[in-house]
Order: sequence, then C-alpha cells, then structure tokens
Amino acid sequence: MVRHITSINLVLAVAALAIGGCHNTENLGHVPDGGAGSGGSSAGASGGGVGGSVVVTGSAGTGGQSGNVGPCDGGSVFICASGPIQVCNLADCPPEPTGTAGTGGGGHGGATATGGASGAGGVAAGAGGSSSGGMSGQGGTSNAGTTGAAGSGGASAGGTGGTAATAGTGGNAGTAGNGGRGGVGGATGGTGGLAPPAMGPSCNGDFGTGPQCGNAENCCATILVPGGTFKRGYDGVYNIDSSNPATVSPFYLDKYEVTVGRYRVFIGAGWSTQSNPPPDGAGANPHIPDSGWKNTWKSNLATTINEAKTNATCDSRSSFVTSAAYEQFPVPCLSWYEAFAFCAWDGGRLPTEAEWNFAAAGGDEQRVYPWSNPPSVSSITDTQAVYHYNTVVAGGGPPFAVAGTKPAGAGKWGHLDLAGNMYEWLLDFENGTYVLPCIDCADLNTAGRRRTAGGFWNSPAEGVVAGGRSGDNPAGRSLANGVRCVRVR
Repeated sequence: MVRHITSINLVLAVAALAIGGCHNTENLGHVPDGGAGSGGSSAGASGGGVGGSVVVTGSAGTGGQSGNVGPCDGGSVFICASGPIQVCNLADCPPEPTGTAGTGGGGHGGATATGGASGAGGVAAGAGGSSSGGMSGQGGTSNAGTTGAAGSGGASAGGTGGTAATAGTGGNAGTAGNGGRGGVGGATGGTGGLAPPAMGPSCNGDFGTGPQCGNAENCCATILVPGGTFKRGYDGVYNIDSSNPATVSPFYLDKYEVTVGRYRVFIGAGWSTQSNPPPDGAGANPHIPDSGWKNTWKSNLATTINEAKTNATCDSRSSFVTSAAYEQFPVPCLSWYEAFAFCAWDGGRLPTEAEWNFAAAGGDEQRVYPWSNPPSVSSITDTQAVYHYNTVVAGGGPPFAVAGTKPAGAGKWGHLDLAGNMYEWLLDFENGTYVLPCIDCADLNTAGRRRTAGGFWNSPAEGVVAGGRSGDNPAGRSLANGVRCVRVR
C-alpha cells in the first residue's frame, strides 16, 4: 500500500527535527522529493579587544530526501541534522556539533604612566546560522579575551632638581606589563635653585658670629630672595608713583645687619686699611659691569688698624664698639667705602637699591612696611621696629638694639631690621630719578652721595617704610649708618 505524506506529517517531521536535533520521515511509499534546505549562514562575531577569531557557524541544514522506500523495512527513517546520515533509531544520530568558540583578543595595555588599560574581552556567542528547510547552526561560544596587564607607569614626577641651576634627571620609564605597553618615564626635573653661599671669613670670629642674634641664631645667617618684577618706591600709601618698574635676579641677602663682632674680625684681618685694600674689581655685582672695587678708592680707608678701630667710634655713644659685651649689636659709623670693603672681603657685595627695595617690599606685594600683610597695612608698633628713639640701652649704651630683636617686624622672606635700627648702605649713587629700564640695574653714572635705605633708630614711622629713599656722603661716618651684605656664591 502506498500513501502520500500529508502536509500534517511534514509539519510534524520538521517539528521533530527542531526539537530532537534530526528530522523523522515515515517511509511508507513514494514521497516527493523535498526542496533542498538552505545552509546556516552567519559567522560568529569577532571578539573584542584586538578581536576574537571568527566563530564557525552550524552546518547548513540538509533538504528533505526524496520519497523512496526506506531501508528500515517500512519503518521510520531518521535523517540526522549533523549530515546526510540515515538511521532507523533516533539514538543512533551522532551529537549535534556546535559552532567553534570565538577566541577573544587580549587587549593592549594603556600607554600612559598610570599603567595600560585592560583589553576588552571577546564578544559573546556568535550569531546562529539561519535555516530555510535546514537546521540552524548553534552559534559559537565566545571566550572572553585575556586583558592586557597594566603597564607599570613611570615615576609621576621628574627627578629632583639639581643645585646651582643644574637640571634634574628625569624619572625612569615604566616597565612593560604583560600585554600592556610600558608607562612613560617621568619628566626631567626642574632647574635647581641657587646653591646656598659659603659663610664668609667674618663668621670665623669669636663674637657676633655664633648664636647671638635674634632668637639665639647665627648672626651670619643669610636668606634667599627669589627675585622678580615689582614697582620701585611704590606702596600705594606713602609713595604712590608706580611708574618705575624693575626686575631683579634671585640673590641671597643677610638676615641681619652686620654686627660689631663680625666687623671686628674684618679690622683684625687688615683689609680695612690703605695698605691692604680689596683687590680691584672685588665685590662686583655679576649682572652689572664695572661695579666692583676701584683701587682709587683706597685713600678713603684708614692708614692703620688702630685708626680703623678709632673710625668705628665716631660718636660718644659708639664707644661700646670696643667692648665685647656689645658684639651682637649692628656696627655703626661705617663709611660707604668701609661698608663696600667689608662685604667684598666677607665674600659678598653691597645690595643695589632695586634689590634692597624688592626684599623690603615683599617683591610684587608692594608692602608699606616689611611686615605688612595685607600689603596696605600701615600700622607700626615698638614690637616691629627700632625707630623714633624707642630703644635706649641702660648705662650709656647705644640707642639701638641687638640685631634681630624685633621678630614681629620680619619681612616676607624672614629678614629682620629692614625697617629702623640702622640705615644700610647701597651700591647706587643718590639721584632724584630712577634708572629706566631696570633689569638688575644700579645707578653708577652719578657722582656724589650714595644711597641708604631702611631708616634708623630715630626715624619717624614714615621714615622706615619699604619704599623710602635716602642718601649720605660716602666718606662720612654716622651713628646711624650700618650695612647688610648680599652673599655671593
């Protein structure tokens, strides 16, 4: 008996194939040939990161077999989805293959100093093949890509800046991670600052050189002033002309005024005499040509050491200079030439007016007084400065104070007695106008008086402001005139 397979039978056969992995056809007579099944189509999507391997799709579904009498004695014939294999029992079908797993690409590590970024894993399962009459292939399962290990970054900061303006060494490059690229090395270190200067020979004496100034500190202490641009002589309160800008390079300025003890060592060394003056060119400002000692100036020095000692007692109130009890007081009675000779001998030089004003004004803060913070504060008290004859030492001593005894009057960088106590000699000639333009400048083209700054122990409040200007006869001596040196490296 021959029966044609019905559409219902065909639907059941396809349903069985979709559920069981192969399809079932009754072979009871002649069955018309089925149309060829379309193969599975799509490949698995590639992995993430560098990209996974292409996923192999399921095999193309096989089309329906022609309706010949089957080999299973008229029983059902099973055609397995894994290929054109006919079996009489469903259990005899081989396992249905799956798509090949996509291998995820390992990610590249990042290139930054913070280490490489992890690589993305492979994309999930590949898309199954679509079937038309055939079985859709199972998509490949994606293996997650192994992420690249983070590269070790270079040091985040550059090497330590060298001293004496030597560039620091850059950080080492980071070690490459497993799968990642090495971090970028640190940047080259910044340019080092000025190296601290050596102590001058005046610091080898027995007095005035140890912990005797200020708060038991070495009288030879010096402080770096960073340099910059500001307006000379301007504070916005007492001095309102802001038309004289200047730029100064970094320099070291003594924290204290030169003491009696330090000057005594200088006199003992014999440099204070005409027979042993500073060498020609000594004490020059490295930024200003022809600013050093001139041999023609030696006639302004004492002829003997004893005369030099006498010169230091120019006033009846300065007789203390010969007493060891006053070694830590600022030395008075200095002429401009003696002040210059001392600083040159001690490994330093006289400040320019621009340098001194920059230190006292707190640079571009343009302070009224060295301690003014905010800069416009114009108040002054006896705790901040020796001025207006507010200090008298008992027993006929000097009308000024031990160097550095007014800590409340410290300037921006820590210098003491920039206001009051003693006038301080400067390099410049006295002139009613300023040198313009001014980059590390000094007025050396005017003859006559030399500049002083800071006021003295009997100046009024407005006489000790940071932007004040004064001057004196360079060959004269006064109980009001002392000095503070710039240190030369």
